[in-house]
Amino acid sequence: MAETPVSDWPGQERLAALAELSIDAAVLVNGAGIITWSNRSIENVLGFAPDDLLGMRAGDLVAADDRTAWRAFADELLQTPDVPRTGTFRCRHKDGSTRWLYGTARNLLTETRVGAIIVYLRDITPSREAEAAFRATEARYRQLFDDATDVVFETDNEGYFRLVNPATLRVFGYEQSEVIGRRFTEFIRTDHRQTVFEHYRKQTDNRERASYIEFPAVTRDGREIWLGQNAWIFADPSGQFGGMRAVARDITERRRADEALRQAQKMEAVGRLAGGIAHDFNNLLTAIRGNAELLSHKLRSDPDRAAEVEEILHASDRAASLTSQLLAFSRKQDIAPVTLDINEVVEGVARLSRRLIGPSVALEIQTASALQSVVADPAQVEQLLLNLILNARDALPNGGHVTVRTANRQLPDGTPEGARTGLLAGAYVRMQVIDDGIGMDAATQARLFEPFFTTKEPGRGTGLGLSTVYGIVRQMGGVIIVASELNQGTTFSVYLPSAADRAAGSSAEPSRQEA
Repeated sequence: MAETPVSDWPGQERLAALAELSIDAAVLVNGAGIITWSNRSIENVLGFAPDDLLGMRAGDLVAADDRTAWRAFADELLQTPDVPRTGTFRCRHKDGSTRWLYGTARNLLTETRVGAIIVYLRDITPSREAEAAFRATEARYRQLFDDATDVVFETDNEGYFRLVNPATLRVFGYEQSEVIGRRFTEFIRTDHRQTVFEHYRKQTDNRERASYIEFPAVTRDGREIWLGQNAWIFADPSGQFGGMRAVARDITERRRADEALRQAQKMEAVGRLAGGIAHDFNNLLTAIRGNAELLSHKLRSDPDRAAEVEEILHASDRAASLTSQLLAFSRKQDIAPVTLDINEVVEGVARLSRRLIGPSVALEIQTASALQSVVADPAQVEQLLLNLILNARDALPNGGHVTVRTANRQLPDGTPEGARTGLLAGAYVRMQVIDDGIGMDAATQARLFEPFFTTKEPGRGTGLGLSTVYGIVRQMGGVIIVASELNQGTTFSVYLPSAADRAAGSSAEPSRQEA
C-alpha cells in the first residue's frame, strides 16, 4: 500500500481528535508496518515525541526477545481486517529501558476514511513487575516449603489434609496421593488422638491463634515417632474457622534423651538415699552382731539358747548382704579394678550358671574374638553377669534359651546406638544377656533398676538384683540398656569403656566413687 500523508486521509481530523483525547498512547501504522502518526500520550509511554516516531518501523520498538511474537501478531492483523486483536509485548523506551505494553489493535486498512492499522498502547510495566515480584516471592516460599526438613501441612476446617510438604511424606512414608484427603488425626497414635483433638478444639473455641503440643505418631511401616507441633488456626473469607496450618518436628531422639536423663536423675537420687540408709544400717548391724557374738560366747553351755542367738547372727549376715547390695547400687563400694578379659569372666560365670539355672533353660555363650580389655573389678563383673543370667532364668518359667554375647563396639557421635547409650565417642566392650522369655511392658521397664522393685511373688526376690547391676555398671563408667516387649523376650546390653580407650582419654578412675 502506498503511503498517504496523514493530512490527505478522509476523516483523519475526527480520528486524530478521538485519539488525542485518549490517555493511552495511539499510533497509526500502514500496511508496511511504518508508523505514520502518533498522539502525544506516546511520549508518556515510550519517551518519544510524536514526530520522533514518524517513518519508524513499529517492530523496531519491540524488544528483540518479543519480535517473533510481534510478527505473528502483525500477520494476524493483516489477515483479519476489522477484527480487534490484543497482545502484550516488551518495548524499547527512549532512555534504553524496557517497558511492558498492552496493545489493542484493529486493521482499518480497507476503511477508506482511515486506511491504516490503529494501535492503542497501555503501559502495564508496574503491574507486570508486581506480578513478577509476586511470582518470585511465591517461588521462594514454595522452595522454602519444599526444602523444609520439618513437617509442614495445612488442613481444612474438618481436619483433612489439603497441603503437605515433601518432608511430611518422608517422615510418614506415604505418597502425596495417600495423604491428601485423609484426616490429620489418623496418623496420631490411637491412645493420644482424643487428647490432641481436645487440645485443638480448645484452641479453636478460645480463638487462640497458635499453640504447641507433643504427641506420638505412627508411620506407614508401623514405627512410632514423637512430634513437637506448632499449629496456627486461620479464618475463611467469611471469618469462620477455615482450618489449621502446622509445623512439626521429629523429637523422638530428644524425648529419649530427656527420658534417659530423668531416669538417671531419679536413679541418682535413689542411689544417694540407698547409700545413706545402707551406711546407717551397717552401723546398727555392727552393734547387733557384736553383742550377739558376745552373747553366743556366754551361752555356749546352753545349746538351746545358743541356737536362738545363732539365728540372730544369721539374720545379721543376711541383712549385711542386703546392705552390701544397696552399696553396690549407690556406687559406694570399695573396688579393686584390674585390666580384665570379659570373655574369661563370661566363661567362668557360665560354668557356675549352668548348675543354677536348671535343665529347662539352655545357656549359649557367644564370645567375640580379639575382644578388647576393660578396667574393672572381676568380682563385680561376675556379680552383675550372674544377676543378669538369673534374672533371665526367672523370665523363663516354662524353660527357654539364654544367650550371653560379647562384642567390640566403636561408638562415634551421632549414631543411633551412641544416642541411646548417651556415651561419649570411643571404644567399648558390649556384653549382652538375651532371653526369649515373657518380656516386660513399658511401665515395668521404667522401674526396673529401682531398689526393692520386683514383679516376683513374695519370698522369691529382694528386688535388689538389677539395682545392684545398675550400680556396678555405673561405677565402672558404663551404661546398661534394656530392650523388651511382652512375650518377645528381653535383651540387657552392658557397655563398658575399653581399657586402651580409657587410658588414652582420661586418668585412672578412683577405686571408690561417691554417688
